[in-house]
Amino acid sequence: NLYEDPDSKKTARLKAGEMFDAAVLKNYPSDKEAGLVGTILHEATHNLGPHSDSRINGKTAAEVFGGRIEGVLEELKAQTGALFYIELLHRKGLLSDHLVNEIYTHELVWCMGHISNGMTTDGGSPKPYSQLSAVQIGSFAKAGVLEWKPGPDGIERFSVDYTKLPAAIEALMKEVVRIKATGDVAAAKALIDGFVSGDESALVRMAKVQERLRKYPKESYSYTALY
Repeated sequence: NLYEDPDSKKTARLKAGEMFDAAVLKNYPSDKEAGLVGTILHEATHNLGPHSDSRINGKTAAEVFGGRIEGVLEELKAQTGALFYIELLHRKGLLSDHLVNEIYTHELVWCMGHISNGMTTDGGSPKPYSQLSAVQIGSFAKAGVLEWKPGPDGIERFSVDYTKLPAAIEALMKEVVRIKATGDVAAAKALIDGFVSGDESALVRMAKVQERLRKYPKESYSYTALY
């Protein structure tokens, strides 16, 4: 039930409106179904290959890529896979057009939240969710799915071309799975570093994301044990 109270829902919608235009906000979900579907598909994709038990020339993925890169790659595979299977379920008639757009919107907004938290820990370790989010947002912007442009109020936000999103997701999924299956370390570094700290990181608008979203207070919780 976390984040399901009225105040949390209101704040979440306000934060979404900081980064996405009014057309996108029409697809922002009002209940938790969209987020639950995304989470279920993410966790299911962790169990699909190439996964942690796969071997590349007798070596584990962590041995090939190193633990830090592999951690980001595995989460990137799971989250991109979650998006990929949305279109598959849609084509099979299991998800409506409206719910598909709600799920996509929820997951894009989720990315912004993690980007706002920064790419690394204080100790310099990569934050897998933050870095996969940068790769996804950057990839989709590069593919023309996301466009950073001013709205009627003159403030720049992302628009989303939902018709182009499935193809962009499939292209990213193919590359991530190819990298993991073949142990292409150079491609893994180029993909992640390119959007996290390289020339293509400008597509992610990290500074704007952090400027706009970090001003919102974070929740703290008290827990009670009932005996």
